[in-house]
Amino acid sequence: MARKMIGRKIFIKFGSILKSIMFLYTMIQQFVPYAIQSKFEKFVHELIGQYVHTLLGYWNPNIQITFHEFVGEHMERSKAYTAIQSYLSKFSNQAKRLKADVGRNSTNVVLSMDDHEEVPDEYEGVKLFRGDEKRYYKLTFYRWNREVVINSYLKHVLEKGNAIAVQNRQRWLYTNNTSYNRLALH
Repeated sequence: MARKMIGRKIFIKFGSILKSIMFLYTMIQQFVPYAIQSKFEKFVHELIGQYVHTLLGYWNPNIQITFHEFVGEHMERSKAYTAIQSYLSKFSNQAKRLKADVGRNSTNVVLSMDDHEEVPDEYEGVKLFRGDEKRYYKLTFYRWNREVVINSYLKHVLEKGNAIAVQNRQRWLYTNNTSYNRLALH
C-alpha cells in the first residue's frame, strides 16, 4: 500500500512539473521575441541533450527538409535553392515580415520574405509550411504526406520556380558597337 502511495506522489509531482514546463513554453512562444526564443531553445536543447530530442521524435508527426543555399565542396549556389527562392516570391504577399532590396540596374524595390518567416502552402490537399532561414529554406509537413511531397510536390516547386526565374530574368542583347555593347530586353 505504501508503495502505491509513493508511486502516486511521484506521478503527481511529475505531472505538476510537466504542466509548469508546458505553461512556461507557451508563455515564451507568445510574449518573447523570436531572437530570445531561439537562444532559449538552444540553451534548453543543450541542457536536456539529444536523448529527449530522439524520444520526442517518435511522437512528432512532422518531417523537415532543408534546402541549403550553398552545396558541395566548392560552395556553389544550389539550383534547388534558387528555384525555391523564385517559387517563394509568389508568397511575399502572405508574409508578415518582408525585406526590401533594389533590383540590378533598376530603381524598383523588390520584396522578399524576411529571415525566420514562415508561410503556408497547399498542394493536392497536403498542407505544408515553408520557412525562410538565413542560408536555407525549410519545408515542414506531416510524415503521412511524405510520398506526395517527395514524389510530386518537390518536382512541382522546382518546375514552377525555374519557370518564374526564366520569366523574371532580364535578357541581354550583345552588339558589336564598342561604345554601347549591350542592351537590356524585358
